[in-house]
Amino acid sequence: MEMPIGTEVGKENDESGMTLVGTLETPAPLGQTTSAMSCTVMEHSLTTEELSKINVDDEEVFLDSDESEMKVRRQRRNKKIADPLKQLIKSEFGDLLDHLEHDTPHSVHILSFIKVLLKWKEIKDLKRKGMKYKILVNREECGEEYSVVIAYYRLKGEIKGSIYASSHSGTQTFREAIQYSKYFPIEGVGCEWIIFPQHVASEFLAYWKRKYDDGSYSPKYTAYPIHLYWVPKGDVEALHFETPRDIKVYELEERHVRTVNYYWDRHYEGSEELISQIIESNITAGAFTYTGWLVGWAFQTHYGAIGLPFTLPKFRKKGIGRSVLLSLVESLVKENFDPHIFVYKDDQNMKVFLKNSGFSFVNEMHYFYVNPPQSNQIFRPAPQKLIAASSRSIKK
Repeated sequence: MEMPIGTEVGKENDESGMTLVGTLETPAPLGQTTSAMSCTVMEHSLTTEELSKINVDDEEVFLDSDESEMKVRRQRRNKKIADPLKQLIKSEFGDLLDHLEHDTPHSVHILSFIKVLLKWKEIKDLKRKGMKYKILVNREECGEEYSVVIAYYRLKGEIKGSIYASSHSGTQTFREAIQYSKYFPIEGVGCEWIIFPQHVASEFLAYWKRKYDDGSYSPKYTAYPIHLYWVPKGDVEALHFETPRDIKVYELEERHVRTVNYYWDRHYEGSEELISQIIESNITAGAFTYTGWLVGWAFQTHYGAIGLPFTLPKFRKKGIGRSVLLSLVESLVKENFDPHIFVYKDDQNMKVFLKNSGFSFVNEMHYFYVNPPQSNQIFRPAPQKLIAASSRSIKK
């Protein structure tokens, strides 16, 4: 069931690094902010106040209703006011990635997400299922180059995306975009967003409440702070770890999907399909005993971050979790990804585990989810047939 904001949702993780629980905190009060429109192709800029009151068929139009907002958008087009955002074309992807590389670690969340997105868009099975994606950036006249980047994909009505704003001008442009860009609203059956920084998250949540939380349609949503930890690619070679005796680390395979999904603390009906896609397309690591039993794992999620690190209870406190995590880190660096992971703000055990494994804190970000899937019962003992595997079938 969905957990209300501000309640305990379970037990904390152990040495394995898996976030078994967390405390969801209510975001700071949000207010609606207006600002002057800075992105126009007219000789004189129009302010938000001027835009919010324009005569259409001799009637006054205000921004307090969806209908009037659409009329204002039509007036924007008639007045030749430039959209604050533009959709990036394929030939511009390289320049964007280079720009984001120079702003790591603050841009690492969206940089890795875009890299995974560009890889997934070539998968025929996802194309067949109707996967669509967009990468949006601010126009050149709307502040600094790439001061706002919004990337997302839509699959089966659900949207997953990430938002980045590099500076004050980026926040200003984002504020204008959610009010006037033709690319908003971005909505689906379920929406999952990783957002940075806090003031951008505040603007986004205020927009969502203003548009949907009016009593007529009020979707369930979860919003809470998360902390970003990372390891610079240049520091990975200096990390030292030893894999415990009788344990080998290999990539996960399709036959491990049920086991991983079974132990995921947030699994839901249909989540096996997501786990399957991740294992098939992304970078993974699994710990196996000499008899072929899968006892721990971690992998790169659909966001490009490290996710779902887990060790079976009877195999914990043996260094297996750290071995799997750092093996995955090495593989990520070889594929030119920046290893990073999101942690619940109050999950101190996980933070200690990451610090001891060579990770360092970057900043606080925000997680936003509309209509989250219903969680099933978790951490029940898994049948042996789920976790046992023949040693002959382990990937060498």
